[in-house]
Amino acid sequence: MTQTSPSSEREVIYILDPPKPPTNGFGVAGFTVGILGLFTFGLLSPIGLILSFIGLFKKPRGFAAAGFAMSLVGVGFIGTVTALPFVAHRHHQMARADEANQQVTRNAIRNAVTEIEHSQQTVPSKNIDGFQGNAVTVQYRDAWGNELRFDERNDGFAVRSAGPDQNFDTADDLLEIGQYRPITTVGRGNDKIDRSNFTWPSSERS
Repeated sequence: MTQTSPSSEREVIYILDPPKPPTNGFGVAGFTVGILGLFTFGLLSPIGLILSFIGLFKKPRGFAAAGFAMSLVGVGFIGTVTALPFVAHRHHQMARADEANQQVTRNAIRNAVTEIEHSQQTVPSKNIDGFQGNAVTVQYRDAWGNELRFDERNDGFAVRSAGPDQNFDTADDLLEIGQYRPITTVGRGNDKIDRSNFTWPSSERS
């Protein structure tokens, strides 16, 4: 019987590879596409945003978070560039509508001023007061559906619209200043005659 000495036996030790750290394929892909999205002015950013969003649900999340942030910037850039033409078109439409409203309001103010001046001509001995003036202007409305207002002035009168903000005495008010017909008289004391429409007899012209 053959015996083997303990010193002749060899101990076999198996060495295993250390475990690999976890990877996040979607996160890395999202990060890569996110970088490319910035260089393509956001064209690839929607793809990077989707990949990075999926990668956020898996560890490690570092690349996924960075890719999501970069892709979000790219998508925001695309959204801004896309929205600019619509915003400009909308602004142009609003400007045209505002111009049309102002023209309608100016026409209403002009008509009110004309009527007040005509009313003063029918009673040439005195100017139109605030009550009489507003009795005329309330018949007219501006483009925003508000009544016009009569304002007395030292040099005549004014017909005013509250404007787009619909508040009187603000910077956007629209107004036109009207002039009363001059009242000139002849005679003395209480014996005054309005000569604005006075016609001399033909016998006295010579």
